[in-house]
Amino acid sequence: MIPELARQRGNLISKAWRDEAFRQVFLSNPKEAIASELGISIPPGTTVQVLEEKANSRTVVIPREAIGPEKLEQVKSQWGEGEPYQIAKLLARAQGEAKFKQELLSSPKQVISKALGTKLPQDLEIAMVSSQSDTEYIILSAKPEKDLEELSDEELMAVAGGSELIKITILALTIINIGSAVGIAVGVGAIASSTTTNW
Repeated sequence: MIPELARQRGNLISKAWRDEAFRQVFLSNPKEAIASELGISIPPGTTVQVLEEKANSRTVVIPREAIGPEKLEQVKSQWGEGEPYQIAKLLARAQGEAKFKQELLSSPKQVISKALGTKLPQDLEIAMVSSQSDTEYIILSAKPEKDLEELSDEELMAVAGGSELIKITILALTIINIGSAVGIAVGVGAIASSTTTNW
């Protein structure tokens, strides 16, 4: 069962993939796009920023909510101590160590490459963004190659409306060239079914 907020995000991003005019509004004035499409008014003191990814780029927001032992265990139980777990640990560490957080924000590719013990693709771009109490980030993933009409709810959630743990997993698996976000959606199903998404 997909959480309603995740479904709403998925609907916004799916429309941005299909409708270029809406995509432009979504990028330039996300509050207006959200209000017109979902009928939701974002509070005046909250900023919404849409971060657009390209085919060779990945963006991860260091979440406000702590990635504690329980969430780390969720990732570990699904993927062992592999790449998703190592990246989740990086983000958890960044939440607790200001100096390391700055290093991860300024040189994410180098820090992740070192943590994984592998050289990442040369053309891959990775951006890390730190959560702000008054700002909500929505990641506009690159449009998948798969026909959008063929996406299941779980796949749409994974590439568009997924939780932070899902995004961590997708980042980890795609940067090491295991597959696209859509292609690994089934693999993150266990995490998707046990997490929720917040604006």
